Amino acid sequence: MRIDALDGETKHPPSKGAGLSLDGNDVLEWTWMGSAGYGDPLDRPVDRVVDDVDHGWISKQMARDSYGVVFEDGELDSQATERRRAEIRDERLDEAVSSEGGDNE
Repeated sequence: MRIDALDGETKHPPSKGAGLSLDGNDVLEWTWMGSAGYGDPLDRPVDRVVDDVDHGWISKQMARDSYGVVFEDGELDSQATERRRAEIRDERLDEAVSSEGGDNE
């Protein structure tokens, strides 16, 4: 059951503070911001990024900028996604610096 399907009063306790007392019929939903995750965002399967967008967990702009997944007219553009992911990888190489302090060439 989703928390928004429950009846009752909604309270938003302070993010930091004293302990929170709950009664027998109380329900607590604990949410937090996403973290950095594991692995390279460009390696995340495209269908999972699409699912993230569909659920509203990330925006289409975030999908494009961070995961290299491109939408056109609201639909996944597979060819543009391949190009965008390659573009991001190329940008990374252009910005790379060696451990000796020189550039990547």
